[in-house]
Amino acid sequence: MEARFKQDMETLEGLGTKAQIRNTGLFYLASQIEIKPKGLQGDHIIDQREEEDPIVSLLLTKNEIWLGIAPVGERLQIRNVGEAYDWASLEDALADYREVPALAASPRRNEIEIAAEDDVVYQDVITAMDYSIGRDFVSIGYLDPPSLSVRFKE
Repeated sequence: MEARFKQDMETLEGLGTKAQIRNTGLFYLASQIEIKPKGLQGDHIIDQREEEDPIVSLLLTKNEIWLGIAPVGERLQIRNVGEAYDWASLEDALADYREVPALAASPRRNEIEIAAEDDVVYQDVITAMDYSIGRDFVSIGYLDPPSLSVRFKE
């Protein structure tokens, strides 16, 4: 892949500035990442975890962030501050969740499920992922809201 990348970069040299070429190169590398929705392997759905293993779920809605741990039953609602998400409170809550004994002892302690309702801007989903990674939840599964392990809305 690296040889192909260098060849593509040489082709791009005549198209713009070095910054533009670097940005295109980064996009090229990112476009090579294979992404699958959580729970899919090949053409069939697989069970990603044992039912008793705790896992963190995060739901973005237009007006709040929900955070919870299944099956522990822990749930937290973080309301927006004005029109914006309260990212600082999310970061603090994720740090607190790292200390929950059941999660800290779990083999799935680095996993988080993230979902967003239809009216949420995709950049906000990416920001939630960034904050999750910043708190060592590095295995991210992106799901539709009804598939989350924690039920935030009945």
